[in-house]
Amino acid sequence: MHAEKFNGSAIECRINAEDPLHDFVPSVGLVPDCNLPYGPGVRVDTYLYPRCNVSGYYDSLVAKLITWGQDFNEARIRMSNALDEFMIEGISTTIPLYRTIMNEKNFIEGNISTDYLEKYDLLNLMRTQLKEKSLKASDASVAAALLYSEFLKAQNTAANSSKELSLSNWVRSGNIKNGIQN
Repeated sequence: MHAEKFNGSAIECRINAEDPLHDFVPSVGLVPDCNLPYGPGVRVDTYLYPRCNVSGYYDSLVAKLITWGQDFNEARIRMSNALDEFMIEGISTTIPLYRTIMNEKNFIEGNISTDYLEKYDLLNLMRTQLKEKSLKASDASVAAALLYSEFLKAQNTAANSSKELSLSNWVRSGNIKNGIQN
């Protein structure tokens, strides 16, 4: 009998329609849109498609996301990237929890067990990361609004400048105001 030789490493994340922030309560409803990750070493098994309905009458599993790499770290990085690309609108999923896990020190070092979530308080870590991401997104929104405001000011200034250019030199120099000579 010969021993099998292993080739690389794989990671599977079972994406469930559950809300990890609320004790994994099932999440059901219409999925207005979704984006499935793809690329080398990435596989997605799912029934999801834009405008599909996730029913509460079946298992909460909506997708299996599998990545493969030459070693654990390559599979982990591919999984982390795939989770960042995976978007499911309309329902809560376990994707944010898996994003947290893929970059968590103990997972990377292989310190995992059946009490892993509780032992390293991963739900709280996920909650903190989501708040930070939300703050960064709101900072980006504020920055975009300020840039747009500056754009409008510049556009207004340019419009006023072009109006001034269409006026005669006498009007621009102040010698004539509203068509009346001083």
